[in-house]
Amino acid sequence: MQDLLARNIRLSVTISLLIASSLLLIVTIIFTPHNELLNVIGLSISTSGFATSLVQIIEQLTERIEKFSNQRRFLRLFGCDDKTNGDGSIAIIVPAFDLNPTNSQQTGNSLKQQAQKLVWKFSTNAAIKNDVTAASYFVSAFSKLGLPVPQIKWDEEININDDDGVKTYILIGLSNDVIEFVKKSTDRYFSISQKTDVNNNLAEIIIKGGLFDNYNQLIEEARWTSYSVLLDSQTSIPKNSVDYALFAKFRINKKVFIICGGGTEWGTRDIGTHISGSGWRRIYSDLIIEKGAHITAKEAFAVVFQLTINKQQSQSISIVQKCIKKNK
Repeated sequence: MQDLLARNIRLSVTISLLIASSLLLIVTIIFTPHNELLNVIGLSISTSGFATSLVQIIEQLTERIEKFSNQRRFLRLFGCDDKTNGDGSIAIIVPAFDLNPTNSQQTGNSLKQQAQKLVWKFSTNAAIKNDVTAASYFVSAFSKLGLPVPQIKWDEEININDDDGVKTYILIGLSNDVIEFVKKSTDRYFSISQKTDVNNNLAEIIIKGGLFDNYNQLIEEARWTSYSVLLDSQTSIPKNSVDYALFAKFRINKKVFIICGGGTEWGTRDIGTHISGSGWRRIYSDLIIEKGAHITAKEAFAVVFQLTINKQQSQSISIVQKCIKKNK
């Protein structure tokens, strides 16, 4: 909404200046004696040049305002207040797996490959490719907005008692470690659980989004809305090609946590790329509407998405639930 307002103001000012310059030139030509006409035309041309320069200045100023506005909203969504630009205070957390590190070697200088190098540097751990893809898109989102690039860490490095300067952690995926970590927070509007089959293979991921009653109180767990992802034990692909993903904010002590993950690795990839692109703007606007007021940097929320999975980039991503405490 603010971007649209800024563009409308810029367009209105530009059109007004051009119309005013044209009218001034016409009126001057009509009411100026013939022998002074050339001088007046020259002056009018100079005035038009000044108006053009003024329009360019206004456009540059408006672009800066738009950029600053986008930065503030993005950082607020990701848990940073208006007093910081996130420099050194944000870390992206990638699940670590004890796999053969030789399978994770990457070459090239693309933004994604640079992010992958950061993840695997000085480590014998490995990461799922789709988790890294989601993380790299978040790196790209910060970079495109002109914000400092977050640190990248393994999930096993998280210590909520450390005073390492990190105030916001972006958790990628719904791994076992992440799920266990989430349980430490009581200030959250969602839950995640897993079920295994008789062979101890992961068979189901359950995401629950909270609901508020008429008194603005979170309804008990039994009445939360559940979204189940049934997995094929051999391929880990959803049996009905439908995945659910979660984007949520919660707190543990004084630290803010963002969780972004799907029931499958492809869901994590797709929701990460979606939010890092234009999706974060949609979430920000929808949460404001749901709350009935502007959101703050530290308040909790949960957004559940439905995705169609086919191992390619999903073109079908829809919000099925938004949960944030409403403004009374």
